Amino acid sequence: MEPTLNPESGFLRFRIDFSYDGTQFSGWAKQP
Repeated sequence: MEPTLNPESGFLRFRIDFSYDGTQFSGWAKQP
């Protein structure tokens, strides 16, 4: 079960990276 958590964490990180890359999507992150 441990190896399943490893890959899952990586996938989640990739998703956040993509969202962060979009500066136009400032709505997602409460940032002025």
